Amino acid sequence: MKVAFITSLDRGIPLFLLNEIRYYMGHGVNGKVFFVMKRPGTYMPPPEWDKHYMDPLKTLLAQIPAFVRRPKLYLSLLLTAIKTRTLFEFMIAAEFAEKMRECDRIHAFFADHKLVIGYYCKKILGKKLSCSVYGYDVYIPKNKSLIKEIYRETDFVVATNLLFAALLQRDFGVPAEKIVLARTVVDVERYSNARKYQAAAAEVSRAIGAARDKFKILVVARLVYRKGVHVLLQAIAEMKDREKVVLWVVGDGAEREKLMELAGKLGLARNVVFFGSLSVENLLPLYQNCDLYCQPSITDPSGDKEGLPVAMTEAMAFEKPVIATSHADIPNVLQEILVPENDHNALASAIQKVMAMPAEERALLGMKNREIVVRKFSERNYERVLARFLRNT
Repeated sequence: MKVAFITSLDRGIPLFLLNEIRYYMGHGVNGKVFFVMKRPGTYMPPPEWDKHYMDPLKTLLAQIPAFVRRPKLYLSLLLTAIKTRTLFEFMIAAEFAEKMRECDRIHAFFADHKLVIGYYCKKILGKKLSCSVYGYDVYIPKNKSLIKEIYRETDFVVATNLLFAALLQRDFGVPAEKIVLARTVVDVERYSNARKYQAAAAEVSRAIGAARDKFKILVVARLVYRKGVHVLLQAIAEMKDREKVVLWVVGDGAEREKLMELAGKLGLARNVVFFGSLSVENLLPLYQNCDLYCQPSITDPSGDKEGLPVAMTEAMAFEKPVIATSHADIPNVLQEILVPENDHNALASAIQKVMAMPAEERALLGMKNREIVVRKFSERNYERVLARFLRNT
């Protein structure tokens, strides 16, 4: 069975998608990956993958043979694209479809422009279509009426958490039997205290060494507003014991400069380390050495939210206590310790509460967190999607 996967390479490929595609390819799927963008980043597709990148010139040139081959279909889809303002996606699909002819089905990661491209490819080739949803594509979808129509023509839709499954039914009319609940998998053998990790980067090693006597808080996030890192900085700034605290911030994004400036204004320059993006080899030692993981996610003004943050579940796998906001799907996974969104006072109080806990109590919280991850985030989630691929071939 050969599956055409459609995704983006925007500052690399997200690690969770890299791992998911690897799993399918290692378990009976002959995959070909179609990338809408080609912007390098921390994680890149392996050289051995069968892959195809969108090229503007090739996309333009592909329109003539696509029209000549099936003129009525081409003009019909072109009219739809003009009406729905998806001309760019249609043109990409005309080029991608030629490279997908040997594939049995199409699967789009994210129900945004990538699903629209997949839809046009389906129409051109008569292939089966499915997709996975992850967050903004459920909360604030672009071209919602078209996406609802596309869902009616999919074989199945993968919801990566319970909240998304409910929203797909309520807001998009996707029948429950079409929805596959498949959480983002955590490799509990790798993300574990069973082995000792050493950082490869000198910067990370120095930070761990320098914070040996501090209470170490970790947050791993793309630095955008909805991650709530600014709220965490405000919370630490008002703590009486803030000199005992060091905050490790891993990730990059549009808010990074603002956050660094805020840390300075709050007098936290010596308390916060901004690492930027790190490879997993350098991230693992930070998970292992932190005392607390914080997930201060908030709803941004546009209505965009998290799904369920992958980094939070990775920290849980390392048996770390976690403080998170009652946001999106987080309460469906984590019952303690939760605080309201955008409430730096409550967050500060929760951090101080964890700092004051005996080590045994923190360890017990961490053990409970790992048990949740082992139970809910195993490879059985991948297996459910794989079974639908095979069933619908």
